[in-house]
Amino acid sequence: MADQSSQSSTSVALYALRAEGQNFKWVLYDTHDLSAGAGGSRLLEEIPGEVEKVLISKITQAGESFEKVQSASSSAVYACCCSEGKMKIVLRELREAFHKDGFAHLTVAVEAVKVQDGGCEPGKLAESVEQSHLHQLFAAIRYAQMTSPNAAVPAVANGVKLACDKDHLRPRGAKSGFKWSDSVYTRREQGKDFRRELTVTQDGNNESVFTARTFEGLTSLSDPTDPRNLKLAVISIDGNGFGKLITDNCKNGARLQQFSGKMKGLQDAFEQSLLQDWYGRKGDKRYFVNAKVDDAFAMDGGGEGPNNRPDRLLRLQRLVTAGDDAIYLMPAWLAWEFLQKFFGVNWTITLTDPAASIPLTFRVGMVNCHHNAPIHRIRKLADELSNLARNAAKDAPVKIDNPIAYEVLKSFDLVGPDLAKYREDRVQKKLLPYQMLLDGKKLKDQTLPDGTIQEGKLKQLRELEEKWPAGMIKDLSVWKDQSDDAVNAFHLSQLGPYLPKE
Repeated sequence: MADQSSQSSTSVALYALRAEGQNFKWVLYDTHDLSAGAGGSRLLEEIPGEVEKVLISKITQAGESFEKVQSASSSAVYACCCSEGKMKIVLRELREAFHKDGFAHLTVAVEAVKVQDGGCEPGKLAESVEQSHLHQLFAAIRYAQMTSPNAAVPAVANGVKLACDKDHLRPRGAKSGFKWSDSVYTRREQGKDFRRELTVTQDGNNESVFTARTFEGLTSLSDPTDPRNLKLAVISIDGNGFGKLITDNCKNGARLQQFSGKMKGLQDAFEQSLLQDWYGRKGDKRYFVNAKVDDAFAMDGGGEGPNNRPDRLLRLQRLVTAGDDAIYLMPAWLAWEFLQKFFGVNWTITLTDPAASIPLTFRVGMVNCHHNAPIHRIRKLADELSNLARNAAKDAPVKIDNPIAYEVLKSFDLVGPDLAKYREDRVQKKLLPYQMLLDGKKLKDQTLPDGTIQEGKLKQLRELEEKWPAGMIKDLSVWKDQSDDAVNAFHLSQLGPYLPKE
């Protein structure tokens, strides 16, 4: 434990326990295999359940209890009332559990700090955990993560490194002739059907909706000449200042418990709303792909799928959600609609005792690219764009709380090492960096408090499309520097083929 106690090993105390996954890139982005990435995401989401399973099995004696403080997709915090000896057993059991099977190459740090001796009142454990204890626990977790290895080193036989054929990092599996590491194999098996079957609530009933499993399946159209065919959107979403929001508003475990629960509720409600909307368009090829088309692209002949899988698969993948971060994959032609729906949510957390209303904001990095672009570099570029959006928005004369920075790629190598300079040079500095951003809350028309309608960006682009000929839209020489028309011409020149019709 992070906090060494002198109490008897049998006397009861209150502890704060945290388990958190880290080194995501080694389980999400270390292969180009979508199933392995989905399996890694599945492992991250199973961390809280693994913690609770151990607590249920070990904290069973009279006077012992535990209470969930926070449960995110890759971490969990619990307040535990037990003896020091029992807490050591819990920590040992958890660390052993996170070194087995698919967890073996996922860094999961597990630590605990003592909050107080005795005084464990059932139902009030979380509120006894103060902010100072959470900070101490966070520091212990970070130290554990920094001192943990990222990945195993491949063995050498006859001067040849026997590395996994999928991730090129880890040793090949133990089985004779097995070319993948045990970790990749396990994650791939776990990920084959993970999130392939999502649950959507329609008229009070739960129904299954299955998703495309390959990048080709996500993005293929029946017309190969369509400029949108095989174009993928990689969307990276990151919360703005969530750490500070938690620090300012969560002075104890009970408040963190509320914040975490409300945040998860908002995320679940958004995804459910998205699924309900898109699921209702089963006959529309923009949203669904024929299952046989998707199967034809699968590298492992994996067309079997669940027996009840329908003929059409939803064109959507959620690669990961971890706290306030998320990465979604979809066809480029659905990206604008997705972002409209995401930013149409009232992202406000309401806390009680004392009352607080906390508006949440997000920044987005989006890359539209060919389906077979190198996914690791594309995902990294999306992250870089997200950070660039945050920095560029600071210079805007009108505040942009929810900035979106994007790139539409034809050749990835054109970007180069300096993303900001590349973007400035591409428009010959006729636009300022913040003008190349979109405002997530202004993508579509809005009704202001006084009842007036504020014109959304999509309508502005359609109006310019009618006013300017296509050649003029892409001709920088006719753009008036830093004008509204130049701003809209830039966005229309980039996103024109992927915009929805109003």
